[in-house]
Formats: sequence, C-alpha cells, structure tokens
Amino acid sequence: MRRLSRCGFPCISGARAGAQGARLRHAMQSVLDAHLDQIEMATTAADIERIVSSGEISVFLTIEGGHKTDDDLRVLLITTG
Repeated sequence: MRRLSRCGFPCISGARAGAQGARLRHAMQSVLDAHLDQIEMATTAADIERIVSSGEISVFLTIEGGHKTDDDLRVLLITTG
C-alpha cells in the first residue's frame, strides 16, 4: 500500500475503505436497477450461463484487495426494498 501511495495512487484502509466499498457496491446496484432488461448480476457459473443464453449481459462483482470490506463481508450485501 505504501508503494502505491508513493506512486500517486490514493490508499485508504479501515472504515474509509469499507465505506468506499459500500458506495461502489451501491453504485453498481444502481446501474443494474436502471437496466433490468439488459443486465443481470450473476453469483454462480449457472447464473452466467442462464443470463447469457437469455441474451442479457451477465455481470459479476469482484473486489481487488480485501481491505475494501474493512473485515466485514456485509459490505458486499445490499438491501433493496
């Protein structure tokens, strides 16, 4: 992380990283919600096959660097209602 910081990349950790991870997850959900007829999130290989075979775009989420979760996997969940 220090090496990235020296290269000009902003490095955040802890609660700030967790909050950013949650914001990014929420932003992605907004994109999915806006294009329900074209894009669907997959969580399994079977989902990918089903979605692609229906002609939609299959999306799966990844996080580069576990620090974005701030050691709390609930950051990956999103509730809609």
